[in-house]
Amino acid sequence: MAIRIRPLFRLLAFTLLFAAFSSGCGGKATFVFEGLKGREITHLHQHQQRLYASTDAGLFSKTLGQSEWTALGLQHYRIEDIAIIDEQHLLAAVLEVATTNTGEADDGALAIQQPHLMETLDGGQTWQPVLHDFGGGFEDPIHALHFDSNSGVLYGSGVDVLAQSTDLGRSWHILSGAWGGFSQPKRALALNPHNGQVWFGGQNAMEQMVLRRFDPATGVTDEFPDLLPMPAVIYGITFDPNNANRILASGEGGFAQSLDNGVNWTQPLGDVDHRFYFDVVLDPQKSTTLYTAGWAKNGHLPQPLIVEVSRDNGQRWRQYRHPDNNLFGGARSLLAVTEQNRTVLYVGLYYGGIMKVLLPR
Repeated sequence: MAIRIRPLFRLLAFTLLFAAFSSGCGGKATFVFEGLKGREITHLHQHQQRLYASTDAGLFSKTLGQSEWTALGLQHYRIEDIAIIDEQHLLAAVLEVATTNTGEADDGALAIQQPHLMETLDGGQTWQPVLHDFGGGFEDPIHALHFDSNSGVLYGSGVDVLAQSTDLGRSWHILSGAWGGFSQPKRALALNPHNGQVWFGGQNAMEQMVLRRFDPATGVTDEFPDLLPMPAVIYGITFDPNNANRILASGEGGFAQSLDNGVNWTQPLGDVDHRFYFDVVLDPQKSTTLYTAGWAKNGHLPQPLIVEVSRDNGQRWRQYRHPDNNLFGGARSLLAVTEQNRTVLYVGLYYGGIMKVLLPR
């Protein structure tokens, strides 16, 4: 059975409701703590009326507009990414962290992380490992997943490879790169819904950002180097639902934007001490409005939560700051959704759980 995650006290939601003034003029933002404190929120997804939170210790879900998260299992795994086939059928690329002889997880630099592809057919009540050939005999974890519901094709990226599966992860065919590459993980993966091009990225062995585009019509992979200052890494790729040629790629050092499908690039949000921006998202009701939030790589120390908003395609930015500077406010993932005809921003934090942000209109 799924476990219901409830606050210890019914009034906790009220005590954790804050209003913070922006660093500029023109209104204030409201921050509401949504739970999962102490977890690293690696990804946030929406599927119809449900939200999913992938974490360093399991998968969680809730109905859009509600406040309580339900545990969907996999609590002994770090969730790299999920693919949502439907509400009952999900795939999860996970890492099982090695444990010491005391039974505690080894989170050191040399910790062994055994990769698995897990599947549930009952909405997370039970999970089974999927026997697959991703890696071609090499220890090549799946770091990102994307399911195209229109074609039924599942895409996955590894250390230096992009592959596809037409049987929901059992057998894989390389589209770009090779198995067993010597590099850093490619954790950014997205399909342009307008033209079917697959974008993926991460970092290479020299700490340079990697952003690539595979075109299934031609079988050609194009690379877009040096869009962010070195050292850099790409963590998020976003498309404009109203413009097939607009691509946003975010990571260490800000984010880059192209309005002509990669021919030319600008950097609307530049580098600030190599601050990480894992995601930049568009307002679902107005794509000229952009949201992001950063993370300062400072270990497990608290840091402020600063949400940054541009209402003119990235030309000007305004910051909205949570009033608690002792919060674990580094942003790891973002999701913009519509609730009651209003845009709501969910921010998945680095060991700080999930914050719901209501911004001034």
